[in-house]
Amino acid sequence: MNQAFYDARRVKYKLEKKVPQHKLTIHHQGNNKFRVVYQNRLKFKHSNAELESTVEDAIWDAFVSEQYELAELLLIIDKYAEKTLAEYPSDANTLPFILRQALLNHGFAIDGVVEYPAVW
Repeated sequence: MNQAFYDARRVKYKLEKKVPQHKLTIHHQGNNKFRVVYQNRLKFKHSNAELESTVEDAIWDAFVSEQYELAELLLIIDKYAEKTLAEYPSDANTLPFILRQALLNHGFAIDGVVEYPAVW
């Protein structure tokens, strides 16, 4: 799963542009183990201005997590949505669903989610 979270820049309520502020990438490493790559947009030290570059990867700070089991991954991402994405309420509320949907679509069983097979 790869998801970016944007600051929607508006001028008088009209969307001017969306600037990515955070990225989250989840890698399955086999044997029910996952790692999370957290990325934050770099800013100049003495202001809140974001760095700009023609090389997209150059404007991000990254942290790679330890390995998590599936149940722990769900808890970690739910906390990330609640705390880190608090200023992005739409993303904070939808990320837990998006993660679970991605995991289900890749064949992982999620505790508390019941799948009903189609009957033809």
